[in-house]
Amino acid sequence: MTPKELGVLSAYAEWASHYPPRAHNALMRAEEKTLLEIMPDPRGKIALDLACGTGRYARVLRERNARAVFGIDLSREMLAQTNSNDAVFARGDLLNIPFPNSFFEIIVCGLALGHVENLTQAIGESARVLKRGGIIVYSDFHPLGYLAGWRREFSGRDGKRHAVKHFAHLYADHALACRAAGLTITAVREPIIGREIREEFPGSDSIYRQWRGWPAVLVLRAEKI
Repeated sequence: MTPKELGVLSAYAEWASHYPPRAHNALMRAEEKTLLEIMPDPRGKIALDLACGTGRYARVLRERNARAVFGIDLSREMLAQTNSNDAVFARGDLLNIPFPNSFFEIIVCGLALGHVENLTQAIGESARVLKRGGIIVYSDFHPLGYLAGWRREFSGRDGKRHAVKHFAHLYADHALACRAAGLTITAVREPIIGREIREEFPGSDSIYRQWRGWPAVLVLRAEKI
């Protein structure tokens, strides 16, 4: 049976109460490992976990001694699962970030830009609140996977399967959006589904067998010039 597709707010309202606080599947773990490899040192910097969910990256930024950490998310239910010791959290839309121009030195956005249709607006808004010389590191499920039929599915409180509405953005879309926003892409990573994922992440055997050799996620780092 095909899972029912829900809009972002409806999906996370349904998912939040049992959404794990850390990366909880092979793709998320591969995403996190790759993103952290290219994330700059946040020590002493003002940082934002954009579309923070339960605050997964806010926690990392705090542990790595960022001077100040903020997190925003559109879902009240997901924000209710955050830990106030990790950051200052507030409700906010990544298309209309509630901070002034040139406020942050680092922005991290994990697996969220596929929730928005207008990638150019989302990247432009991130660039607005980023200081000159600041870095944004962000990720999303790889568009090739989505076009092949991957969906971001979860079990609801009623036990039924649901899927979060998603928009596929090709690398060319990211390149054009970053250029329009005055950002220079300085790193691109596309970790593939290979033996490393199978060996490092328990429970990934079925993914490995079906999708071996496919890129799992798209991770980019860009600098405001």
